[in-house]
Amino acid sequence: MLLCALSGSEITKPCVSPSGHIFERTLIEKYVKETGENPITKQPLSVEDLIPIETDFASNGSAIAIKPRATAHASIPGLLQTFHDEYDALMLELFETRKRLGESERELASMAYQVDAANRTVARLVKERDEARAMIGGGGGANGTTTVQTTTTGKKREGGGDADAFAKKAKNAIPRSILDAIESTNKELMAERKKKKMHESLKAKEEIGKFKLQDPVPGHKVNTAIHNVDVLHEKSLIVTAGADGTAAFFDAGLQKSSSIATGHKKCLDAKFLVGADKSGGIVATCGADNTVKVWKAGKNISTYDEHTQDVVSVASHVAGAFFVSASADASWHFHDVESASTVYQATNDDPKDKYTSINIHPDGMFLAALTQSGAVQLWDARSCALQQTFSNGGKNAAKSCSFSENGYFFAVSGDEGCKIWDLRKNTVAHDFGKEKCEGVAFDKSGKYVAYCTGKTAKVYNVKGEWDIVQTFESKSKKGNLCVQFLKDAGGVVVGGGDHNLRVFQ
Repeated sequence: MLLCALSGSEITKPCVSPSGHIFERTLIEKYVKETGENPITKQPLSVEDLIPIETDFASNGSAIAIKPRATAHASIPGLLQTFHDEYDALMLELFETRKRLGESERELASMAYQVDAANRTVARLVKERDEARAMIGGGGGANGTTTVQTTTTGKKREGGGDADAFAKKAKNAIPRSILDAIESTNKELMAERKKKKMHESLKAKEEIGKFKLQDPVPGHKVNTAIHNVDVLHEKSLIVTAGADGTAAFFDAGLQKSSSIATGHKKCLDAKFLVGADKSGGIVATCGADNTVKVWKAGKNISTYDEHTQDVVSVASHVAGAFFVSASADASWHFHDVESASTVYQATNDDPKDKYTSINIHPDGMFLAALTQSGAVQLWDARSCALQQTFSNGGKNAAKSCSFSENGYFFAVSGDEGCKIWDLRKNTVAHDFGKEKCEGVAFDKSGKYVAYCTGKTAKVYNVKGEWDIVQTFESKSKKGNLCVQFLKDAGGVVVGGGDHNLRVFQ
């Protein structure tokens, strides 16, 4: 690129003077005609002395010249900076690509789970269809009695039934009679709750603060854990589920009165079926042998074997002789005691997300099922449809749950602590922190809530500041697993990793 010595701009028609200076021809000619001298040296100069310089020109008349490289590319530091910027852009693009790939993989896995669940459902329905056809084609047995084959065992139930009877095949919907019982009971409980007052015998927080650990009461074989405990407040009765496969009963004097060898490999839960017998005469147990059993006066009256993995939890319905069970096979079932049948089976959308616990709302209109991933599912007890799901945290964050008496609050405990949910607002009313918790329970009045963690059990006031009432040291060498209140908060019962039942009064 040539620059004019007079104007300093790019030259379109260059020429050179005898002194060696380069000028724009049109500009230097005007200057020489006016002054007759060289503008640089001030020596005499004529137009004839100017020598033209031959060069190529563009169509617009400007000289064609190679533009200089940009400064950023003209040095090693500039090149290094350019390479660095290009590397950063490449890494950002790679990150976005990997992110989209991860999302696609998760979507694909979710679809695979759904397809697997659909295939299992189709297989089950085909099996039920074939069995129904076989039953219809087989006709009745001798003497007019009907023989019903169970779904997973070789035992049969003869017409008329007996104490060894196994559950009938599950149906696809809850019978109208049970739905009517649930709805009528709900209306009665709602009306009673509006008139209900606190019992005068309910312990004040100052009294609870003075509770002392009583002598441990052995309930199971030595060094076998107590997985769960249930209290029938009206009769001051207690039942515990032990790892030795037994369910132990304790009377109002907190002394062991009897036990049942349930036949479970491990008895994981035991509950009084108050809807079937308010006196506590009927109990449901479940365990690691994939079955649920119902007992009356110490005798097995029915067994439900539709689950395919450990049955981890059972819950009694207030409306009648029915209850629910939850299993590690990611399903929960609705059972009818009177007909010894499973009337409904519900399956989690994710077949690998096992259920850890189940409980029924005090009004009986819906139930809560906890999963291993920390999810809390609320199901309609009538339509058995999933209404809502919320997360209590990550893996194993939801192990135990309890409803308050008025049904407003819902406590969930797990590896990430204990939270109280306000079901009216679907928000966390209080978070007790990240302390690992195993069991949680409201007292019958709903005024107190307790949870057990490690070797302690803690009692808190409900509402207000959620202030702590007392911390109890259980002195258990293997830690606590479950907790319950006695009648009118007259005591706190704790079960743990050893065989002893501990009571604070």
